[in-house]
Amino acid sequence: MGFRVLWLDQTENIDYAGQSLLNNFHRSVVSLKNDIYGIGGKAGTELRMVVPYGFSLFGNLFISLLSSKFKVIQTETVTYFAAGSFFDALDVSRKSQKLLLSSIEYSIGAKWGTSLGKRSYIDFHIGFEQQYFFKFNQNDLLIAPAFPSGVVIELLGGNLGIHGLVAGGSLYF
Repeated sequence: MGFRVLWLDQTENIDYAGQSLLNNFHRSVVSLKNDIYGIGGKAGTELRMVVPYGFSLFGNLFISLLSSKFKVIQTETVTYFAAGSFFDALDVSRKSQKLLLSSIEYSIGAKWGTSLGKRSYIDFHIGFEQQYFFKFNQNDLLIAPAFPSGVVIELLGGNLGIHGLVAGGSLYF
């Protein structure tokens, strides 16, 4: 058990041009920026199988519940062709939201370590790690805000997955 601190920047740029369901040409240029900060508790287990010469194999599984703050800035420019004319619409939305964010992470890999005396220890590790943040994406997608039918807002509440090779080391006193 312990604490976990979260800080992530997420930037997304989308440029889409095509025809709508009404067979009208349109182009959307969307820029999104998320800043997410959080702190909370972390609990889990670490399994370790020792093999000769200071090597070991490990597997970790942790869950976290974080009090988080999202800062979202979205800019969208929509150009569409209707009734023989081109129309432009610009929308800028800003949102700051607090919520509880849950995550799960696991890792597998190998470690090597050795004692540096009676009270100190050093180790190095390499492995694969995967993290999932649930209901992470907090962008509002504004679809064609200048259409006469009004604004269509859709909340994208998808999960974020991060994975890859990790390497590191630790020094214990």
